[in-house]
Amino acid sequence: MAEAFVGKWKPDNSSMAGAQEYFAALGQPELLKEYEGVTETEVTLNGNTFTFVTRFENKDPRTDTFRLGESDEVSTPGGPTLVSKNRLEDGRFISDLYLGDKLLVNCVRVVQDGLLKYEFTANGKTMTFTSTKL
Repeated sequence: MAEAFVGKWKPDNSSMAGAQEYFAALGQPELLKEYEGVTETEVTLNGNTFTFVTRFENKDPRTDTFRLGESDEVSTPGGPTLVSKNRLEDGRFISDLYLGDKLLVNCVRVVQDGLLKYEFTANGKTMTFTSTKL
């Protein structure tokens, strides 16, 4: 199941929905432009560790590492360091991001019909988008 996420993925910005409301709910509306500038995400899996390397237009790549069944620190652009708790559940890769004891963001990723589908929720606001495998 986890292997389905592995590969290079190109985001379809036209599929993005709810982004303005989501980033506003996070208190970081300026991050919308950054997400619109993503050109590719490469996902690798080594044992229980996923690595996401996200490439941007006119910006250095960002690398995020997530260990299944573990908690990891995640730095956020222009924001605080969060703790990410990660798991595979029913074919979905789920990360819950916490600031202290408070759940800040729920990230759900699933590969379906050849697409990597993302759903990010913060403070009741959800952003969705898809990526196509290269």
